[in-house]
Amino acid sequence: AQRGGTMRKLLLILGLVALARLSHGQGVAVGWAGMISARADSNDVRMAKLNEQLDSISGTIEGLGGAVSTDDLGARVRKLTGNGCDGEYQCGGDAPQCVSNLAVCDDFKDCRNGQDEKDCKNPAYPGTAWSGTIHWSSCAADQETGIRIVVNSVDRPAHFPSRAWLTATVILEKRGGFETKTTTGFYNFGRDRLVFQPTGTMNVGVICDFDGVNADRCVGQVVKPNLDKCADVVLVRK
Repeated sequence: AQRGGTMRKLLLILGLVALARLSHGQGVAVGWAGMISARADSNDVRMAKLNEQLDSISGTIEGLGGAVSTDDLGARVRKLTGNGCDGEYQCGGDAPQCVSNLAVCDDFKDCRNGQDEKDCKNPAYPGTAWSGTIHWSSCAADQETGIRIVVNSVDRPAHFPSRAWLTATVILEKRGGFETKTTTGFYNFGRDRLVFQPTGTMNVGVICDFDGVNADRCVGQVVKPNLDKCADVVLVRK
């Protein structure tokens, strides 16, 4: 029994010596190959998972269709971060430039890239009607009031083309009845802003900003003549 145990130990030692010799030669390469193969298998699994995630994201984006465009997203980002021009017009491009709002759509290119003269369409042209719901935060006892503004005429004088001057009819829905008044206003091309002067028994006006992408919708406030805010409102062209 003792001789058998000794023989097993000897065979084990010989086996270890042979393994050591193999590792010293080509066995090293085999060892590294095994390690690399294992890592490659692991990377294959990770890449497969990443591809699945990318396919999922791609499918989600494609599923959105036209619901969210890059222009819309850009407009939202600009609203949150600002355009870097502190109330002036941002020319954009590779070398951003700021110019006065009064210089936008004045028939003279002030931006190096001419951007200030590229989009000079007034969304509030004669015959357009803008509707929404006023959500009062002050100035009125009611929580909500329906509003409809119909643009009657537009004048864009040659000596001051950066503004389009408007006349309009304002219709307010008040507790089952209606109040109809006329007012004046203007469209500011440099700020994509529509302004209607205060009118009616409540003597309130509207300041409404477009996002530069959607010309059928603006987000604004109902204000007093001193510009104190009374309510929020979103106007949509009907």
